[in-house]
Amino acid sequence: EERGETSEKITVTVTEDMTLTANWEKVTDQATNYGIKVTIGNGTPIDVTNKNYENILGDNTLAYDPDTYTLTGEGSFGKLKVEIISNDLKNKVDVKLSNDAGGIVVDGSLTVDGAQNVTVTGASSSALINGKTTITCSGPVVLENKGSGNAVSGVLKYTPNPSTKPYEIKAGTDAADAASKEPVATKEEGGTFSETVAAS
Repeated sequence: EERGETSEKITVTVTEDMTLTANWEKVTDQATNYGIKVTIGNGTPIDVTNKNYENILGDNTLAYDPDTYTLTGEGSFGKLKVEIISNDLKNKVDVKLSNDAGGIVVDGSLTVDGAQNVTVTGASSSALINGKTTITCSGPVVLENKGSGNAVSGVLKYTPNPSTKPYEIKAGTDAADAASKEPVATKEEGGTFSETVAAS
């Protein structure tokens, strides 16, 4: 006999002395999407969810903290794209990339869209970001190479969204010229700032 039962709890009395109770528990396999997409190289974009946020790429280099809205990357990445898709998170997520072991942080282009603050730090004799860098965010951008190389080898495009504090490019001694330019996009200026930072 089939019964279409939708109650969360069913009690069946078998005899006066025996009662069977079935408690149904809802199991949710659905992943909660945090509204951030990460793409490595020309790969398929990866949605950051409650199932992968602690180890987004599966190699312990990239993690997201939903409590502080911080996406942290440690190590050397290929071409990297970070997109804040969720309107609730736009201009709230901090992106922090570093390579404590030394060397390039992003070997290829770096695109960050819709973030709040963006920080790329490391110590490299070559550029920290080895390619075109395009950043759209609401807060300051700090690209700091504590080694002798440049912060960026390629074109740096920085769009304050909607307005922002100045950003800093800090580079090594042989890139002092690029660093001394201190390209600044202020609230009054707005718009897109484009600067070519020459490789040393």
